[in-house]
Amino acid sequence: MVFIAARDMKAREEITICYTDCMLPLRKRGKVLERTGGGFHCECKRCTLERLLEKELRDITNAYLEHYDKAAEEVYLVATTRAQGSFSSSKELAIVFDRLMKKLDTLSLSKQEKQWILGGYSNGFLANFLTAGYTQDFKEPDSFANSTAMEVVIAMQETVPGFLRTLTLAVMLATISTKPAYRSVLVQLAMDESVRLYGKQRPDVIKHMALQAIELVPFF
Repeated sequence: MVFIAARDMKAREEITICYTDCMLPLRKRGKVLERTGGGFHCECKRCTLERLLEKELRDITNAYLEHYDKAAEEVYLVATTRAQGSFSSSKELAIVFDRLMKKLDTLSLSKQEKQWILGGYSNGFLANFLTAGYTQDFKEPDSFANSTAMEVVIAMQETVPGFLRTLTLAVMLATISTKPAYRSVLVQLAMDESVRLYGKQRPDVIKHMALQAIELVPFF
C-alpha cells in the first residue's frame, strides 16, 4: 500500500485518517461511526472544538440535518438528469449555511477553527450552488464563482487536505470564473490539492488529474 501525506509533517507527529465523510457536522459524523462500527469516541482537535460549540450551533445543526437527505436527492437528480425543479431543500440548506456564517462571526474562534466548522457544513452551500448551477448551466458565472464560493473551497481544503471533493469544486470554479484574480487562486488551489491527492508528479500529469476531477459532483 502507498500512503501520501496531504501536508508536511514533523518528526513523531501522529498520522491520522478520516473514518467518515469529514465534510459533515459532528453529529452526523458520529452517527456514521456508530453505524459502521467505528467503536471509538474521536478526540481530535476539530471534534473537540465542535463538541464545545454544540449548544451554540444546535439550532443550525438541527435545521441542516432536517434538510440534508432530501437535498442530497435533489443534487443527485439534477446532476444526473439536469432536471428542473424548485429544489426547496437545497435552498433551505443555503439559508442554514448563511446563518452559520453569520453565527461564526459572533464567536471567538481562530481563522482555522472557523474553517473547520464551515467545512463541516459545506454541503449546505454546495446543495444550492449545484442545483442552481446545473439548471442554469452556470450562465451567470460571477453569481457562482464569487467570494462565498472561494471562502468555502478554502475552508474545505483547510478542513481535510487532499480531498477529491475540494479538488472538483476548485476546478469547477476555476473553469467558470471570469475574474483573473479568482481564477489564479483557484488554479493554484486545484494544483495543490492534486499533489496532496496523488503525490508529486510531473506538472502535465497533475494538470490532467485536476481536469479529470471536474467529471465528478462535488457533494457526495
